[in-house]
Amino acid sequence: MRSRVIAVSTHSLSVPYTGIAEYTRRVIDAIVSADGLSAVFHGPGGWSRNVIAGMPSRSPGARLRRKARSLISRRPHFDLFHEPNFIPLTAAEPLAVTVHDMSCFTCPEFHPMDRLRFFH
Repeated sequence: MRSRVIAVSTHSLSVPYTGIAEYTRRVIDAIVSADGLSAVFHGPGGWSRNVIAGMPSRSPGARLRRKARSLISRRPHFDLFHEPNFIPLTAAEPLAVTVHDMSCFTCPEFHPMDRLRFFH
């Protein structure tokens, strides 16, 4: 039986490192350590087989990014695309989206205006 491929958006791993970034890192760790699953990643650098390669140069692990030359020129095959940060930044199907909270709607006073505009 072939391995199921999960594509994961790594945009949330950009600085600043947030709670959503930590969640994303744990999802990635679970996927790559699971039997019968493999992963590809979509980040600011495009599609990659290596999570570090898709990270921007200011991110933690930027030195490793320079060593990782695994960017993929076209969209790879995957069985599911997981967007861990509310709104998918790439069009993909089938799609799973994680919504962490709705505080931008229930407590807008705690969010910057650019985030509120983005969600509204």
